[in-house]
Amino acid sequence: MGIKRNLLKNAVQIWAISKLNLKKSLRFKLTFVMRFINPLLALIIPLFIMGFIFSGGIISSGVSIGVFGAENYISLILLGTCGTMVGGFWSIYDQQFREEKVYKTLPALIIAPFNRFNLLLGIFLSHLILILFPFSTIFILNLILSPNIPSIGSLLVILLTFFLYALTLSGLGLVLGVLAISRQNWRTIFSLGYRIIVMFNCVTFPKEIFPEILGKFIDLNPFFHFFELNRYIWVFDNIFYPGNGIHFLIIIICAIISPIIGIILFNQIYSKYGIEGV
Repeated sequence: MGIKRNLLKNAVQIWAISKLNLKKSLRFKLTFVMRFINPLLALIIPLFIMGFIFSGGIISSGVSIGVFGAENYISLILLGTCGTMVGGFWSIYDQQFREEKVYKTLPALIIAPFNRFNLLLGIFLSHLILILFPFSTIFILNLILSPNIPSIGSLLVILLTFFLYALTLSGLGLVLGVLAISRQNWRTIFSLGYRIIVMFNCVTFPKEIFPEILGKFIDLNPFFHFFELNRYIWVFDNIFYPGNGIHFLIIIICAIISPIIGIILFNQIYSKYGIEGV
């Protein structure tokens, strides 16, 4: 009975925090809408470039670049756009903590009478709800336009990969948020490093368009493996396609380590305020 009571209490706290964040996000309608229009605008350049490439402008008709080809490049770009939307998890804690810092409500947030982890889960859940509709819209549109529709099992693995990507980014974002309220200069450096890595995550284009030496660098980019795995599963409808094992391994490691590091640093903020935790 005690376990059920605690679970119910935690669920109520998480939902209360999520509702509060949802209300705050929906206050400024235009800002809210633009958060989801921007990824759609980002579609234009990749569609134009890849369309030119596969229309015979650069390579011969019928030739593929990696898994990208004339028949599926639109579908793979839409799949990458779903990843771009999930990329918003990088900034959720940073934005929240900086707002609290500006309005001088950060100490009140930290010492509020709810579990610290419920606070993090509530913020995570609120953003998950916010992107659910636009993400689902693009994902379903992709299923309609795709020349091949993956099996249910493959689709579930793809969605799981997106969730693990969100978990990874939220962990890194938690580090960013902690730095925002404790080490602003380090936050700037950390943010710059992240943006450089994101430049080469190949979310909407194939790795093969880069020189070979740069391609080896991209292989070291953990974010690249999230998108490459999803592309191969989508195109070949085979979870165990050769080479997918290394993608799975890197994804799982990132999804475990990133949140752990973020939580460790977040706990140090609690210590800074002299709080024992609840």
